[in-house]
Amino acid sequence: MDKRRRDNDLPAAGEGRTDIWVITRFGSPQLDAYALDLMEGEVRSGVKTLSLIFFILLSISGGLNLYLGFAGEYLYTYVVLAVLAANVFFSSRAIGDIRSLHLLGMTLLVVSSSALVLQAHKIGAFGIPLYIGVVLIFVVVPLVPWGLREASSIVALIYLVFTLSTSLSSERFGASTLLLLQFFMLSAALIVLVLVARSARVRKTEIKSLFELESAHQEMRSLSYRDPLTGAWNRRYIQDRYDETITGYREEARECYFLLFDLNRFKQINDTFGHAFGDRVLQWVSESFSEHLQPGEIFARMGGDEFALLLAQAPQAYLQKSLDSLRSRQSRVRRMGWDDPDGVTISFGLVSLVSETERVPFTRAYKGADKALYEAKAKGGNRVEKGTPACAAAEPALMLNDERPGETS
Repeated sequence: MDKRRRDNDLPAAGEGRTDIWVITRFGSPQLDAYALDLMEGEVRSGVKTLSLIFFILLSISGGLNLYLGFAGEYLYTYVVLAVLAANVFFSSRAIGDIRSLHLLGMTLLVVSSSALVLQAHKIGAFGIPLYIGVVLIFVVVPLVPWGLREASSIVALIYLVFTLSTSLSSERFGASTLLLLQFFMLSAALIVLVLVARSARVRKTEIKSLFELESAHQEMRSLSYRDPLTGAWNRRYIQDRYDETITGYREEARECYFLLFDLNRFKQINDTFGHAFGDRVLQWVSESFSEHLQPGEIFARMGGDEFALLLAQAPQAYLQKSLDSLRSRQSRVRRMGWDDPDGVTISFGLVSLVSETERVPFTRAYKGADKALYEAKAKGGNRVEKGTPACAAAEPALMLNDERPGETS
């Protein structure tokens, strides 16, 4: 957790200067991805709110202009913009990319600005309704969660649309009108950028805090599923993931096996070489059986020297490779006093879930494998004994290549 937190605190290139420039940029790939996923829904909601408010206000303005007798001058503009706002509202529901959503919101604002300018040129003057429209366009900008980059771009575009179009036709508009328009735009733009900057800073702080909180929660959850000695999954994990894993195997028509195994004469190992050496043996077992798993398979320590496996591959080849890996690890430490020529031997109980027509609960699979494991040890150990989830009589044993009949457990 400390390393992740340090990584998240590293600024991206230029972020010291533009901390609120982009609301989803933090300088950490994990945090950036988290922010993008989190902000997608918020930006969509903001664009929908923006377009809905535009639609409502434009509809009210159209009705008000009808009542005041300005229909011929303003009504057509309000109707067109209301239709555009409705289109943006419905389009935002189908878009999942933040940049596209931002572009959609920017389009609504800039097109609305252009429509107001065209309306001013048509009537040859800036009336009170047009001044109100200018201020309204700026005021609604913070409804969408922008970064300062996007907000600055929108404000600049709106400002340029009004300024260039009016300055090029200065003979049509009086100096006082243009001066008043500049005052309204610059004042509104300053307020908007301050609000967006404050909002972006607060939201980025919240996003980072949420990310660290969820990361800590996931880390604690992962630790609760790990065996502290071997690093393998524990009994809780395989029980919790059993149904999901089996369902996935069945949907993909893959093989499915549940195995239990434990070490033969493990107490003798502890008594002879000490518990520290016994712990190292358990670690060897975990390393050897974990490295040959396929994606989606589970290896877990159930407790003591008992382990469990959920496999979606042929068990005999997998077990042989794992046992070979275990022997190679044991061969490195004979100088520590390991004088048993056979090294660690293991007994297995296996149940096949391939032919089952219904889902087999964990308890049935465990009991069937446990009964098969008991019979394997009763027959001398160092073997795989097959059973059924219903704990019926064991089928003929699956012999390992290095089985030595008569070995005691």
